[in-house]
Amino acid sequence: MNFKLGDYDSAEKYYKEGVQLGSKKCEYMLANLYYKKSIDMHRKLAKENYDDCSKIIESAADIKLDFYETLVPKFTLIEEKIDEEEYVPIYILDINENLEDMLDDLQYEMIIDEQEE
Repeated sequence: MNFKLGDYDSAEKYYKEGVQLGSKKCEYMLANLYYKKSIDMHRKLAKENYDDCSKIIESAADIKLDFYETLVPKFTLIEEKIDEEEYVPIYILDINENLEDMLDDLQYEMIIDEQEE
């Protein structure tokens, strides 16, 4: 998607990762990315009439890429392995405890201190 949107640096990063994982589609897209970057640079230089860049642009092949076919990589689901047993605090396990005994000694009215004058 980055390649399609013109973000060549991000596209290059992800295609390189795919090449390292052995993806031929990523290798193909990386080659096209380098070709596209090269053609863009030659077009810029051709506008400035630099050397023989205009001849290079005229002779360069125009590559039509099907982004929708090549943008979806193959993937596999990786099952997460949990080695340790999840810790559950004891106070959550005791759900039948009686809390009314804890509330017996509570005062429900506000205590106002009288100031001495």
